[in-house]
Amino acid sequence: MYPRTWAVRLVFAAAAPALWSALLASQASAAGGDRCSVDNLPIDGQRVAATFCVVDAVAAGPNKPVRVTVSESLVGPGGNLSRTSSLDFVADDPARAIDDIPLAVLGIKKTLHSTFLYSGGTVKLEHALLVPGAVTVK
Repeated sequence: MYPRTWAVRLVFAAAAPALWSALLASQASAAGGDRCSVDNLPIDGQRVAATFCVVDAVAAGPNKPVRVTVSESLVGPGGNLSRTSSLDFVADDPARAIDDIPLAVLGIKKTLHSTFLYSGGTVKLEHALLVPGAVTVK
């Protein structure tokens, strides 16, 4: 019976990144997928599934920044992270903003320095660096 259990674990370990991606994609769809983006990020030898969704966007007026509330969910082998951030984008479309996401909850002692693109009511992870070290993730 032990070899069979080992084989099941091996298959699950090989399929885990795809399962996490499918789970996050279904969550994005349920949360208003047209306002969400999903990425698979290679971070320190792990695959981290990341979902970013626009929860709310408020413009202070003409030529004023747009405050966008973003739900951020990251899932990896070491755990998961869910948080909400408020990002200020210039009133232009498209616009960019920077956000730093600490990854300690995932078992990674680094920060994801992220550039988000806001356009048409959606937010997308455009670029990401893992710091310290300035390792390009996306």
